[in-house]
Amino acid sequence: MDVTARINDVYGEIAKINGKSRKTHVFDHNGYPIYAFQYGRNPEVFVSSGMHCDEWTEIYAHLFFLHNLGTRRNFPPFVSIPFINPVGLTKYPKRDRSNRRWGGKAKTEGILQRTIRNYLSRFNFQDSLDMHEDTDMRRAYVYERFRNGKASLARKILDSLHYPVLKAEEIYKEECVEGVVPSNHIEENTLESMMFHDFETNHSLTSEVPGKLSREHRVKCGTQILTLFMKHLH
Repeated sequence: MDVTARINDVYGEIAKINGKSRKTHVFDHNGYPIYAFQYGRNPEVFVSSGMHCDEWTEIYAHLFFLHNLGTRRNFPPFVSIPFINPVGLTKYPKRDRSNRRWGGKAKTEGILQRTIRNYLSRFNFQDSLDMHEDTDMRRAYVYERFRNGKASLARKILDSLHYPVLKAEEIYKEECVEGVVPSNHIEENTLESMMFHDFETNHSLTSEVPGKLSREHRVKCGTQILTLFMKHLH
């Protein structure tokens, strides 16, 4: 599927969700709409996907979760941005540094980052998940930041996941413990980092679905991670 067809397909799926959430907010970024869906009053959780658009299956995993949400009330209220960086699809995805520009000491935020930050600042988030795909991996892993006194949410997710979990002790020169990568000290300009430091979340996670799985199983794995994330927040 070429870029134009992919964009049209994603927006077609988003159109099926639009109007089903409590509130919908739409941003314009370089001619592309970015949809933020609010489910419930006083959202406590933020979920995003589509930061790197060579990782498009996580957009579909996120949308599949929303399609099947229905009237369920056993999840905490949340804000969802399933396609956070549509411009990334029209550029070179591997060179796109959109997830390295979320504030921090470098102060490198662009228009996209400032616009979304300003929107999110109206809410009091407790937890966040940014959904990604590692195109080189056959096993899942999760970056995690969490407050002292809190239990690892990533550990609970991976222990319940029905897909292979990374067993290596190191990933990209970072410590890895049975698939959990403690990330308090790395990538200080990521969306995960911004949510943890600036929005003071209890848990901020970045999931990495194994890109070597089939398309069907990448979507299923991502959907399962998001579902487990929401379930284990209680």
